[in-house]
Amino acid sequence: MTANATSDAGCIGLEAVEAAVRGMAGAARLATLNLITVVTSDQEAQEVARQLAPVLRYYPARVLLPMLPPASHSSARAAVERIWKARVLAPETAPAEDSRAGGEFIQLRGGDSAGMVPALLELLHGDLPTFLWWRRAPAGIECVRTLGPHCQRVIYDSLEASPEAGQWQKLRSQLLPLSTGRSDLAWTRLTRWRRLLAQAAGTPAGRRLWQNLDQVNFMACAGQPALNSPALLLSGWLAERLGWSIAGRAGAEELAMKDASGRGFRLAFTHAACSDSHHIQHSIQFQSREARLEIARSGTLIQAELSDRTGPAGRQAGAYPRTDPMAALGQELRILGQDVMFEAAQNQAGELLAALLKP
Repeated sequence: MTANATSDAGCIGLEAVEAAVRGMAGAARLATLNLITVVTSDQEAQEVARQLAPVLRYYPARVLLPMLPPASHSSARAAVERIWKARVLAPETAPAEDSRAGGEFIQLRGGDSAGMVPALLELLHGDLPTFLWWRRAPAGIECVRTLGPHCQRVIYDSLEASPEAGQWQKLRSQLLPLSTGRSDLAWTRLTRWRRLLAQAAGTPAGRRLWQNLDQVNFMACAGQPALNSPALLLSGWLAERLGWSIAGRAGAEELAMKDASGRGFRLAFTHAACSDSHHIQHSIQFQSREARLEIARSGTLIQAELSDRTGPAGRQAGAYPRTDPMAALGQELRILGQDVMFEAAQNQAGELLAALLKP
């Protein structure tokens, strides 16, 4: 890396960075990945460093924090230097006694958008996988589209961007052109729900349920929209795994569906009536003449209850706190390339939403 960056756009002033990185040679040797996160201020850079500290205990990384260039109007362009300058960030992390913490943070600032990619490429560990974690989607989506082709995986959170299904569809369409692998943390948080559904499907009553469905209902409470990205992704996963197809629209947020055998049923996204004694935030109900399955979250508890004509056929409950965003990020940092199951679920979810939004 050159230590003099005074002429070309996209170069980096690295005098201080090189000295500091030499002092962190041990952490650099241990690094397992590159992680790029675009920030908008020094305060946000420190916030990101604090958030990532627990993740880097298990996934040591070189974290690059480019500051989003100002708007491209003439007065802003005049104020922006074409040279990106970098400095090692000393994160305000807590326990000094935790020797597992690893990695390094390099903040980049001052350059224009044209020089962002060359500046970042100069600082990457070239032989390590590179991830782009986008925290504020869909704002600044052009940066994601610019940086994405240089990364093995783009990680974002559609629920953080907006709980509205229309915004999820917009974000998805903006990222579809990327050949890079994609991860939505809203999908990662559904892992326990998918596991419970798979376990219920393996019982005799569960198999009868899937074969004779009359109604599938995604319900939300506590002010949450029923038609949001987690509900869409989970219904898309079910449609892909069980061979569901769309037969037509049946209501404002309801579809007529067919299962793999051609048998019809309804798929609905509705709001639950909440009372002070029944604090269910989200639930999924599967109903047939033979059996019924409900999986519901209430606080930290997720409960799955299966019943048939003879009564309860199985119950499983556990205390599952909502998946911390950093824990979800850590799970996604294990995956390189395309996540085939996620892509299939997302494609099916897109078709469901398109059918629901038809005039």
